Amino acid sequence: MFSFLNKCAIYEINEEQKLVVVAVPNEFVVTQIRKFFLDGLNDSIKECYNAQYDVELVVNTTVV
Repeated sequence: MFSFLNKCAIYEINEEQKLVVVAVPNEFVVTQIRKFFLDGLNDSIKECYNAQYDVELVVNTTVV
């Protein structure tokens, strides 16, 4: 159903800015993640990686 999520990948973990940067293939995916999944993604990052970190979505077709 949400196969576009398979095309997302962690692009960078920025220790200084406390960000986990997730590369996505296009703006449509950014919109869908922000609309339906961003809270869960943020919660997962905080639980699994570090409670201080946030998620940033970037369009990058060369990575995904």
